[in-house]
Amino acid sequence: MSLSIRNQLPGTVTTVTPGEAMATVRVRLSGGQDVTAAITRDAADDLALAPGTAVHALVKSTEVSLATGRVEGLSIRNRLPGTVTALSTGAAMASVQVAVEGAELTAAITRDAADDLALAPGTAVHALVKSTEVSLATGRVEGLSIRNRLPGTVTALSTGAAMASVQVAVEGAELTAAITRDAADDLGLAVGAPVVALVKSTEVSLATV
Repeated sequence: MSLSIRNQLPGTVTTVTPGEAMATVRVRLSGGQDVTAAITRDAADDLALAPGTAVHALVKSTEVSLATGRVEGLSIRNRLPGTVTALSTGAAMASVQVAVEGAELTAAITRDAADDLALAPGTAVHALVKSTEVSLATGRVEGLSIRNRLPGTVTALSTGAAMASVQVAVEGAELTAAITRDAADDLGLAVGAPVVALVKSTEVSLATV
């Protein structure tokens, strides 16, 4: 399975703490950093996660925040120090490449935020990721902790300098995915392309009718 998720970080599970509905999973990345993922209990059971399990931590670029200077007093568990290596800016959004120990991350942030932080190659930053925004995959990105997988077909694609908006027709509905331009290019997305829309259960809102 090829994914639009830019950040796929190899690591090893160190602890699993299951609750009634959710489980927290600590992963030691190949670069030595620890990352926490909050996933459903069902996902943890389906993937048979246990200390020593090899996984990939998957993080969408839109779920990576960046901070310059000291980071204190935050509930965000995952804070990875790194250095900006590249920056692509559009009218509204910016795609920022960040080198962290043993890996490379992509953050999709607003153009205003990139300007306010004066980001440029060489800028020292912290990449911040909420634990609920980390998905886990075992094997070659096939066994995924993401519960919602909707097969569909691309119906429209709009690309900017940093980001792309992809319309996907699924059974009985139409979805929109905002992904990086690089991801759209790497996947060769075009109208008519078959895809699977992946949505973490923590990102689904409900409304009664």
